[in-house]
Amino acid sequence: MTGLTRVVKYESVEQAVLAKVPAAFVDLNKKALQRGYELPRSLK
Repeated sequence: MTGLTRVVKYESVEQAVLAKVPAAFVDLNKKALQRGYELPRSLK
């Protein structure tokens, strides 16, 4: 949703997600967030 609407800055979403994720899953979640952000933009 953020990738489409840009209502919230990507950096803000990333900070919020990473604040809740265990350290062992930070890289995985960063990659998932990036892909989820790019996908809707590629469908336009």
